[in-house]
Amino acid sequence: MMRSRIKLLTALLALGLAGAGCTAQAGAPDPDQAGCEGFTLPPGFADLVYDGPTFGRPPFRPIVTFGTSLDLSGARFVRVAGADALLPQDLPADVTLRVALGGDEGALGTGYEVVQLFYGDSAVDESTTFEDLIRGRAIRFVVHRAEGDDAATVKSTIKDRAALVRIGPHDGAVVHSDPIGALRVRTWDVYWSDGRLDYSVESTVEPDELARLTQSLYCQ
Repeated sequence: MMRSRIKLLTALLALGLAGAGCTAQAGAPDPDQAGCEGFTLPPGFADLVYDGPTFGRPPFRPIVTFGTSLDLSGARFVRVAGADALLPQDLPADVTLRVALGGDEGALGTGYEVVQLFYGDSAVDESTTFEDLIRGRAIRFVVHRAEGDDAATVKSTIKDRAALVRIGPHDGAVVHSDPIGALRVRTWDVYWSDGRLDYSVESTVEPDELARLTQSLYCQ
């Protein structure tokens, strides 16, 4: 499933993010300072326009069909593929965790192979799709076993349509997606890996909020 996400990156567009400050968190990996100070992009990066074909995305289905419901309220970690996956801490005030789902359950003690968290400023029911959720302010946070879906792969796939940033001690790649759905919404997406787990975020929050959200995993 995640491999198809990288293939779809050939359809993604320009990008741009602003800064957010933070400091290293005790007990977390020791990030370099650049990984806690927001995202810096080359001049004019946000003005790039995609002029190639639109590959689109797979049909949307109800969010609740993506996996088994999980209770992660207040959690700092979730077990994924035998490793403790960090969860976002610095979220926009108006965006709430609506659904947490685990998919492809692994062996005893290893947790799920993939976990998806959906945050939004509106309620989610059994018929809500991600396309519905991104009509407002929304975030989809995904973590799964490392499969090479890292910043280097994204950058090599879509070249200057991706910007390399630092997320704590890790390299990340930021992308401004193709328009989604009838409303033609474009999400701000970011991809990175810690070597054991691959992380990705799709969002309609402001770029500086996305920087704070992702870097909050390693900084405070």
